[in-house]
Amino acid sequence: MNTTKSSGRSLQGRRLLAGLLFGAWVGAMQAQTSPDPAPSTSPEAAAQTSAESKMDGKVDGPGTVTTPGLVLSADGAYVLDVQNKLAWLRCVEGMTWNGHNCVGEPRLMTFTTAQALAGARAKAEGVAWRLPRIHELRRIKEDAASATLFPADPQGWTWSGNASISVAQTNPYNYDNIANGSTNQQERLSARMGWAVHLGNGESRGDVSRRTALVVRLVRPYQP
Repeated sequence: MNTTKSSGRSLQGRRLLAGLLFGAWVGAMQAQTSPDPAPSTSPEAAAQTSAESKMDGKVDGPGTVTTPGLVLSADGAYVLDVQNKLAWLRCVEGMTWNGHNCVGEPRLMTFTTAQALAGARAKAEGVAWRLPRIHELRRIKEDAASATLFPADPQGWTWSGNASISVAQTNPYNYDNIANGSTNQQERLSARMGWAVHLGNGESRGDVSRRTALVVRLVRPYQP
């Protein structure tokens, strides 16, 4: 009788010991296969990584490629269009960058004055400053970061360097043209017109008199 009870207790003990050993083995296996927790990333580090990816056109995720856009230069004085290799001053002509914002009043100029300014600055600095083209001005308007990158922008009509509007050729052999002295009249009219872009709503038009005083923002090539 005592032998039977002793055997039962021994069997229970062996079962208990086997259960404890099995539980310890399972815990060790789970510890080996569990992935390490992901390191935390500060907002500043995340922002820096995002900016670097934007500059380099890196892949952010499966099947998604970051398109280079508008970013600040290292000194914060220029806005760089990485994709089109252009550098913009952060302020329009007449305003200056004080390290935090654009101060002063925009200097409104006629088309001829704006072109002369670009030429003089290009000669003085040895950099090809010029009036921007229509699609380049529109890119500024359409970029989501525009309001931050170009603070205090007047967002009004701005001169573009695009060629004058196309006009129909006048027939120099047309008797009425000769009689009225209107040979090449349309061409002469076209020469007095220019293109401008409204940076408030993105509208563009090519029938603006070149004598009109508008906002001027110059652009130059940029080599990374």
